[in-house]
Amino acid sequence: MIEIKVNCSGSHEFALDEMHVFQNVNEIKLKELSNENFDKLRRRLETNGFWFPFFHWKNPKDGKIYFIDGTQRDTVLNWMRERPSEYKLPEKFPSCEIFAKNEKEAAEAILTQSTAYGQMTEEGLYGVLKHYNLIPQFENFSVDLNIPQIDLRQFKDDWIGKPEFSEPMIKEYDENIECNSKCPKCGYEWQETK
Repeated sequence: MIEIKVNCSGSHEFALDEMHVFQNVNEIKLKELSNENFDKLRRRLETNGFWFPFFHWKNPKDGKIYFIDGTQRDTVLNWMRERPSEYKLPEKFPSCEIFAKNEKEAAEAILTQSTAYGQMTEEGLYGVLKHYNLIPQFENFSVDLNIPQIDLRQFKDDWIGKPEFSEPMIKEYDENIECNSKCPKCGYEWQETK
């Protein structure tokens, strides 16, 4: 049996049955969860547990609690809940409340939260992987990454597959300095000789 652990906290806690989907209108879903992404999310929850709290809004009209963020996780967790011989789920999950005056503001919150303001770069991704020594594990968890602006196969070839400069090799270039050079991909600086 796989136990799904809660590895975060929030301002509130709710059972899955206490929260409702807000973003689907007249049977039209704002986001589709493909079978492939369902499996990725399922594996991530199995491996790392519930890492991020839900975000919710309490509708002043009916008093119900609605997801502002977490609908896809709710789908996978409910699927797991239907398999009690395979999965053990916590009774409640953490959630953070957002404040909106009405349904219109809540809908705006969903749309703005779903919009990526920042865009990940290859340099930034590589920098985080290198700094936190995640390069050896990248192959394992990269299948779960959804970064549309980066071709992860090409990224692996260009960044992960190339050997880094070794310290002894760099020390050979300390004499007869002509100019400083910087790798355009990783930002590593070295000095070239005459």
